[in-house]
This record gives sequence, structure tokens and C-alpha cells, in this order.
Amino acid sequence: EGKISNSVERYDVKNNVWEERDFMNVPRAGVGLCVFNSNYLFAFGGRNEYNTHLNVIESYDIAKDIWREIDYAKTELWEEGAYLSQAHQISKDKIIIFGKSGGHSEGEVKSC
Repeated sequence: EGKISNSVERYDVKNNVWEERDFMNVPRAGVGLCVFNSNYLFAFGGRNEYNTHLNVIESYDIAKDIWREIDYAKTELWEEGAYLSQAHQISKDKIIIFGKSGGHSEGEVKSC
């Protein structure tokens, strides 16, 4: 089980140093992250200290060093939130999230 945290650090490869960045608004573990258009990070779900899956989405502006919570259209599938998910940008304005815990039960397979 991962530690719950809202801290963010950036690694400077050239100088071999870690730099603290702005804190996420919601502390969590098991968050799914995605780089978006090389300018933003999106954080999807995770779990809190009570082991509850979160349905929170935050975006991070890399240049401004600011996290903000995203207001989005909630769906029945997303109400449970996501934990240990993967997220990838698939077009200039879309991100796909998959592998969220709490989805289909083990052994159930959906064809593509």
C-alpha cells in the first residue's frame, strides 16, 4: 500500500537535484498521471487515507506550477473513482483512462 501524499517534486537531470513543486489539492496514493500537450499533467483518482477510491481529477500547469481541481461531467462508471489506473493522451484533446480498480471483476473480459 502506497503512502498518502500531495507532494510533488521535479527531477533536474542536468544538475542531479530534486525540486519541490506546488502541492496537489487532494492527498492520495495510487494516482493515474498523464502528460497532456507537453504543458500539463492530469491526475486521475487514487485513494485517500480511509482507502476510499477518489473520483477527483486535477490538472497541473507545468509553466505556472499550479494545481487545480477539474470540474467534469460525472458518469456512473466514474462515480467509484479510479485507483492504480493508467492514463494516456490519445489525441490533441482526449485522454484515455484504463485499468481502474473497481471496474469489471476479475475473470471478466471485454473484447476490443
